[in-house]
Amino acid sequence: MVGFVCILVLASVAVFAFVKMSATVKRLSEASDGLVADRSALQNRVDALEFELTAIQGECQRLTRRLLSVEAELSKKEKQPESRQPEAAVESRSGTRYFANVINSGQGYFRGLLNEPDYTAKFVAKADEADPINIMHFEPIDLKTLLSNDGLDKAITIVGDVPAEEARSLLVELPGVANLVGSRWIIVSPCKVSFIR
Repeated sequence: MVGFVCILVLASVAVFAFVKMSATVKRLSEASDGLVADRSALQNRVDALEFELTAIQGECQRLTRRLLSVEAELSKKEKQPESRQPEAAVESRSGTRYFANVINSGQGYFRGLLNEPDYTAKFVAKADEADPINIMHFEPIDLKTLLSNDGLDKAITIVGDVPAEEARSLLVELPGVANLVGSRWIIVSPCKVSFIR
């Protein structure tokens, strides 16, 4: 009888231990399932944050390149000297132009520049390198100019002792200078010429 009681007690203890152990295993299994789900959710969140970080880094690189480009443009503009006159205006006076008759009034002047020679053209004009907009150097086109132009003394000074009626050609000793004042080319220095027999 004592043996039976011992067996019964041992069986009861074993059943109790099994039930308790079974509950513990179930609880640990449920906790493990929860950890797996949490780990999966955390991994998804980490992946999403890494994707956002990559996008932000790409945008930062694009903005950095744009900033460097703008800085380079500003630096280039700062290094370029500003011109006094627009290029188109300088080009419009460059090359050979022509003056017509001298207007014999006060200091003497030319009315305007001709782009092409015509029957009124008496003087060849070339822009001054230092100030091509406002200063022109001029000289007579040929000997006939000196024989058929009123107001000639305002634009030309004759040097030497060969008379005009004996001249076969002329030599320009020093070109004249005309400055643009308003719409007129005022003669500030006459052209010096000499005659050659």
